[in-house]
Amino acid sequence: MVTFQIKKEFQPDFLEENLQAWVRKTFEYLDVNQCDLSIVIGNNAEIHQLNREYRHIDAPTDVLSFAYDMRDPETNARYLGDIVISAEKVYEQARTAGHSYQMESCILIVHGILHLLGYDHEEESDEVVMFPLQEKIVKAVFENAKS
Repeated sequence: MVTFQIKKEFQPDFLEENLQAWVRKTFEYLDVNQCDLSIVIGNNAEIHQLNREYRHIDAPTDVLSFAYDMRDPETNARYLGDIVISAEKVYEQARTAGHSYQMESCILIVHGILHLLGYDHEEESDEVVMFPLQEKIVKAVFENAKS
C-alpha cells in the first residue's frame, strides 16, 4: 500500500493514480512484493528544512528518502519508508531537462524507491550501478504506466 500526502496547490499536477502506477510498475520491475511506503509531495521550504535537519545540507533538494524497512506484525508487509519530493524542483528540473513534469516525477519516485531498497550514489562505484538501473526502470515504468 502506498499512502500519499500531496500539498493542495500541487494536487492537480500530481495525481495519485499516476504515482501509484509508477510505484507498482517499479516494484514489478524489481520483483519486490508486499511493500508499503509513503510519498509526500511538498515544496522547497519543507524539503529544505528536512535536508538541513537530516543531511546537514542547508539547501532544498529534489527528493529525500527515509528508509525504515520494518514488517507489519499482522500482515507481514514490509514498510520500506518515506519518500519526500519537492514539487517545485520537479517543475524546475523538468524544464531544464526538456521533458514533462510527469516524467520528472516518475524519475524521482524511482530514485527514491531505489534508495529505500538500499541503492546509493555517494561513491562512483555505487553510482555506476544505481543510475543505469534507474534509467532502465524509468523507461519501462513511464512508457508502460502513462495514461
